[in-house]
Amino acid sequence: MASRTNKTFAIQDLPPELVDLTASFLNRTDVTSLRQTCHYVNNSTIPSFARKTLTNIETDLSGKELEYFENLAKDSRLAPYVKKVFIKKASSKTNELGKGSVWERETKGCLIMQQSVVQRWYDAFQSLPNCQYFHFFKFRDESDKVTEPLTLGDAITMFLTFCAKLDRPIMEFHIMNIGTHSGDEAADVLDLRGLSMDPVLMPGFKKVWSTVENLTLGHKLVKSSSVPGADFDLALLQNTSRLKELTINLEGDGGAGMFARLAAIDHSFQLETLSIQDTFGIRGEDLRAFLAQHRSTLQELKFNFTNLKQDGWKDTLFFLAETSFPKLKSLMMFYISEGSPTDTHYIEFPGLEDRAAVVDDGTSSSINTVNTGVWDGPTRPVYAKYEGPKMNVACRKLAAAAAIFSPYD
Repeated sequence: MASRTNKTFAIQDLPPELVDLTASFLNRTDVTSLRQTCHYVNNSTIPSFARKTLTNIETDLSGKELEYFENLAKDSRLAPYVKKVFIKKASSKTNELGKGSVWERETKGCLIMQQSVVQRWYDAFQSLPNCQYFHFFKFRDESDKVTEPLTLGDAITMFLTFCAKLDRPIMEFHIMNIGTHSGDEAADVLDLRGLSMDPVLMPGFKKVWSTVENLTLGHKLVKSSSVPGADFDLALLQNTSRLKELTINLEGDGGAGMFARLAAIDHSFQLETLSIQDTFGIRGEDLRAFLAQHRSTLQELKFNFTNLKQDGWKDTLFFLAETSFPKLKSLMMFYISEGSPTDTHYIEFPGLEDRAAVVDDGTSSSINTVNTGVWDGPTRPVYAKYEGPKMNVACRKLAAAAAIFSPYD
């Protein structure tokens, strides 16, 4: 009888597609280790490696980061995988946005677009064809008293200009705070010094901005900015026609003026999700007019630390109950309030026991309320959420239960 021979099997015997498929089940660290085994595996797993490490890229726009982006842009195998860029400092304790490069400014303070460092960023960005998602962050506990090489307003202006020049459609655009409130009002304000309206006025801007589907406006311009916040925000909202998800977090009373203007104009977009956070002084009439324009498409509403200046929350909840919102399936309210800054009253929902049934026909849908500590006082049901059908019934119950209280009484 002939003896059996054992044939040695090597990973190089597998087709590259199968090697990459295997790598796709590994985490980022393990894929990196696997790629160090040999040149064949390294080349075969480029797609998995790129999807796990390059789809979302953080940068502080420093000189070192510029060199990294330039090298990445030169690699035609990797460059197409870059989709989202997150622009923020390395931490809240450092001052590194744009560090290591010389940034020249106009006399009024805006960044000069025709300069070497901006051109280098433009050239690198041009070679990342699928980069269409932008996130601009500021840590809440940063102080605007420190002069930075580059401000967040500079970065926003720069990338909006790039997209308009390249005819690059933008899919998502987020300007937001991260971290916790510092207690220092100045530190909680996003520093948009250097922000310019020039990109919005460029011939190609409306086309590239019309594709935005998800937008976050989480800022309030500092007094030294040359651009009124409401003008900038309104220009963004007026030029998008496909917007589906909008988050408003304008740090104080910045949203009041914007909603007043939005309520008076028609919108080309139809929202599916609206989230309003940390925004003070909105007129109830303006909010309801804005909601009415999107009643046929709205699916989700979130109100978190949202204040109505007048025509309070009971009227708004009754409006939601009595106006047809056929697709609205989710409503969340947390620490909502009404009144002026010197006479603010919060809303609680007593009498709605946790998971109270919305209707009495056997449906499993229910209103969830949660008691939360309010400053140094007793816990109160200031959180309420409903998901399910018969939203009009839920809103009517919430309106009937809503009661005002002052945490200082």
